[in-house]
Amino acid sequence: MLKIYQSNQINFLLKKICKKIMSKTNKNIFHEEIFLIDNINIKKWIEIYISKNKNISMNIKYIIISKFFINLIRNTNYKKKYKMPILFKKQSLEWIIMSIINDKKKSSFLKKYGIYYNNFDFCSYMAKIFIKYIFFKPELIYTWETEKKSNSSKILYVWQKKLWKIIIKKIKKLKENNFTEIINNFLQNKNYLLKTIPKKIFILSIIPINPFINFIIHIIKDITSIYLFQYQFHKKEYKHINFTLNFFKKRNILPQKKEIKNNSYIKKNFFFHKPYSKNILHILQYDLFNRSFYKKNIKKKFYINDRSIYIHKCYSYLQEIQILYEHIINILNTDKKIKPHNILITSNNISPYLFYINQIFYSLLPNNSYFYNPDENILKKNILLIIKKILKIKKNRFEYSWVLSLLDEKLLRKKFSIKSSDIKILYKIISDLNVRFGFDAKHFKKISIPNINTYSWSYAINRIITGFWLQKKYSILNNISVYNVSSNERNILLGNFINLINKLNKLRKKILNKKLLKNWLNIIPQIIKEFFYIPLKYKIFFFKLENIWKKIILNGIIINYKKKISIDCLLKQFFQYNFSLYKTNTFMSGYINIMNFNKIRIIPFKMICIIGCDQENLSLYTQTNILNLINQKIYQNNKNIFFETVLSTQKYLFCSYTKNIKTEKKNYPSKYITDILYYIKKNFYITNKNKYNKKKIHILKQVYINNKNKLNYSYLINYNVEKFSKEKKDIKKYKKINFIIKKNIPITELINFWKNPIQYFFKKNLNIYILNNIKNQLSEDELFHIPSLDKYIIKNKILKYYLLKKNTKSLFKKFQLKNQLPHDHIGKILWKEEEKKIYLLSNQINKIKNSPKEISFNLKIKKYKLSGKIKEINKLNLIHWCTNKINFKEIISLWIEHLVFCILKKSSKSILLGINNTNIKFSYLTKIKAEKYLKKYIQGYLDGLKKPLLILKSGIIWLQSIYMKKFNIIKNDKYNINIAKKNFLKEWNGNSFYKGEKKNIYIKKLIPKINPIIIKKICRTCEYWLLPIFKNTNIRKYHIK
Repeated sequence: MLKIYQSNQINFLLKKICKKIMSKTNKNIFHEEIFLIDNINIKKWIEIYISKNKNISMNIKYIIISKFFINLIRNTNYKKKYKMPILFKKQSLEWIIMSIINDKKKSSFLKKYGIYYNNFDFCSYMAKIFIKYIFFKPELIYTWETEKKSNSSKILYVWQKKLWKIIIKKIKKLKENNFTEIINNFLQNKNYLLKTIPKKIFILSIIPINPFINFIIHIIKDITSIYLFQYQFHKKEYKHINFTLNFFKKRNILPQKKEIKNNSYIKKNFFFHKPYSKNILHILQYDLFNRSFYKKNIKKKFYINDRSIYIHKCYSYLQEIQILYEHIINILNTDKKIKPHNILITSNNISPYLFYINQIFYSLLPNNSYFYNPDENILKKNILLIIKKILKIKKNRFEYSWVLSLLDEKLLRKKFSIKSSDIKILYKIISDLNVRFGFDAKHFKKISIPNINTYSWSYAINRIITGFWLQKKYSILNNISVYNVSSNERNILLGNFINLINKLNKLRKKILNKKLLKNWLNIIPQIIKEFFYIPLKYKIFFFKLENIWKKIILNGIIINYKKKISIDCLLKQFFQYNFSLYKTNTFMSGYINIMNFNKIRIIPFKMICIIGCDQENLSLYTQTNILNLINQKIYQNNKNIFFETVLSTQKYLFCSYTKNIKTEKKNYPSKYITDILYYIKKNFYITNKNKYNKKKIHILKQVYINNKNKLNYSYLINYNVEKFSKEKKDIKKYKKINFIIKKNIPITELINFWKNPIQYFFKKNLNIYILNNIKNQLSEDELFHIPSLDKYIIKNKILKYYLLKKNTKSLFKKFQLKNQLPHDHIGKILWKEEEKKIYLLSNQINKIKNSPKEISFNLKIKKYKLSGKIKEINKLNLIHWCTNKINFKEIISLWIEHLVFCILKKSSKSILLGINNTNIKFSYLTKIKAEKYLKKYIQGYLDGLKKPLLILKSGIIWLQSIYMKKFNIIKNDKYNINIAKKNFLKEWNGNSFYKGEKKNIYIKKLIPKINPIIIKKICRTCEYWLLPIFKNTNIRKYHIK
């Protein structure tokens, strides 16, 4: 018996279902009813509905429609031990097509018809199409297998038919049935199902039943009772012709019409409630149902307090979600009947929005569990991503950044006994070793790169091992620069890290070449075993991963695929299927529901938010499939899906789309949105309730909101959200920082403060250490350049050798073996350039230097004692030098020492030497003047501990631009002031080659946004503290830049 109930009201269908389920004829109360559904998401909603109406929902087994009927076919295949037919397995079909394509003789016909694909993607695509033919056009497959002559001369039809016939031959060799044999076998053994098939089958179909399932239903309706509940958007005005059923009736496979009448019954119910409230949404729904949406109607009145429908135009995904968040919070605060589980956020493709939804909703409401985002799922996702990253070793260059990125996964770290705190140490060690890429000489050959041995992992490992045995820091043995780590803990850490590198190299060699399928069987289990620590709670997850991999391989082995294959083809399949392992179904579980259109069709919600309503995401037209012979109208999967969602909205509808102005491609609203806006404009207007002042207001201004291209960083429209956030009782109150200033001030502390007052304030006073990203410190430059830090070390070493009159040949070899110099001739050229610069500097130093001494001092200034040592004091003056260009830090440090030196000795001068014959001379100061300046800088040090001094390079450049040394004046004319301002802003903003001061992390905290008041403050601060230096030195522009 077959009873069909058709309606556009899902509630009507569910009421019928409840009646049929409750009217049990079976005396066994534990007897399970079989309920067939389109997708698993609808299961929870049906359970909730039944339990609300009948107070209980039990003994109902939910099965996906297609799975149930394929299992029926399998149950009739008792001669072959109930095996699932290969034709219904996509993976098996993929391997069969793959074996055909790789056979040149068998696949030669494809080239005749212009088909030149021979990759796995084509095999997967064709397997999908053939399975679609089985379900949506079974008569086509039946004719291909039964008729020898082709009825069509279309090229697409001909080559697909030939390919299918070769597939059937392959299936026959495996002793499996073709499609016609499966149907005949099912018809012959239909009565065998009487023992296993349930007496009642309930089917709720949101989308039309496909022709093959419909065909099976008409076969089994004689042996069981089938209740088919079909949702239809509109009542069809014409009779639908089922070509598949007619085809099989002509072949006498199905009985004729006369026999069917007694066993089938169709009840149709099409209605829509008249709008019980006068708002736009309900009137719109009523007109959609009556197909009067596009007709001219009489204008209705609409009052300003109607909030049933809103359409927002946005300019980015972030802004779209921010506005959605504001709208939801506003509704939750004003309408107490609306709860989070009554809200649905949907789109044709929700995935681009998920990141923004989690960031905005979840982070701003941490005390409210509106979204389900467990840590377990994040960890599982990370594991899959790390496995994917590990397997990329075949194609990458074994780069240090790639190796170190693997340590982000804690289960991998735990396997190799590496702590999260050790990652920083490893980054530091690798930056010292200067490892770039490549494992060894053979690997360099494979990736077509010259053998630069010193940059390889094998050379770095040899350096570490020799350093461990020799226990020396920097010596050379057999052309290897020895790298020594002092502590045993670091030696153990390096041993564990080397173990990881060696295992990665072994894996690289294993997966490099093509292999037979049986040789790939244990590769994923081996990766899991060797690279991951497996806790008890994740054993099932890893076990499932191994099973997925083994199933993929075994499918090919069963099909007798005997050719060698690359691991890349297998990995595509592996990562397609396993990403579903960490996804949990949170639909209808008390949170805000987030789902794509096609997964939650026709389920009613009090509030539905449709995002991404632009032409790309929500088009009226679907892309045509060139290789598919099925008429697209048969699918009807996305037909009227937008309006179905609108009809499912009970109270509030929110729509939004993004007009992206950053890209050249313009996004326009979907045709559905423009139609709704036109409908509202045509049918509604706003009137004030004031009798004396009846003015018509433009309706679209109330419904359609064009948001400005600005992001709202507050995110909240209603700050009174007590209903949705817990009271913060346990917030720790921050204690005020007590500034303890010691009376004894070391000169080194004073100098360090004045080098960078802002950074000193954060570090010393607030104990905030903003660490530089060690990952970014590793050199990404080409191998024809010396990194700045290495250059500084090299220059200082060369200068030391020159001052001691030593030969630098051994020094060159040492630096080259340590990778601090580029390889071969380029390194020699750069080395000679640096030698020339340092040679000139050493000559300058030797000319001035005359029996240098070191003086210790203790000065009492006010209440404080300044103590320390001053080095390089000659008979005539104090000398300092730097191997780089002279900069502000070198100038200020010598200035402080110069003030102390002037207090201690009469007629004293100081000089700062730099490369390229540059120097700065500090003029003599009287003891009184030097004490006055020193008191000022000590007071600045004390003030700077309490509040940061805004001494910035941009302010120093401004002062240098505006100060005239010759006349000892500050220029006040507009021209010079404008030049000084320009120079200030250049340094502040930076350019493509130089990061400006505004990007400095410490300065960002103090000055998030620059303005004229702050610029004045910076300039005045620099003028007050640094003008004495400009007055008493010969500073030039090139000294500061």
